[in-house]
Amino acid sequence: MVPERRAAPRHHVKLDAEIECKGSSYAGSLTRDASESGILIVTDAEATVGDDVTIRCSLGETTLSVTGTVARRAPREDGSGLAEIAVVLTMPNPLVAEIFRQLERARSSSVSQ
Repeated sequence: MVPERRAAPRHHVKLDAEIECKGSSYAGSLTRDASESGILIVTDAEATVGDDVTIRCSLGETTLSVTGTVARRAPREDGSGLAEIAVVLTMPNPLVAEIFRQLERARSSSVSQ
């Protein structure tokens, strides 16, 4: 088993997201997971490594908005034309991790019931 090298634990939750990058907005993106230091997004955004981005996720009547820098971009192998983009948050945000942790816990408990 490979030891975990991440600075903060990931919470696996899929949320609809919008990415703003290079003056354009890309709706239809989807979070894959998040921690207090970063978010992994599946998107068709034209973001490249080093780009500054804003990510917005709708949480009912509230919108979570964070900024960060693209650290990695990898095309999906499913032929969809989408890419997975790893974004390092500009400032580590424990609130992001807590929101994703609670959503992950709620979804896993609803699946097991």
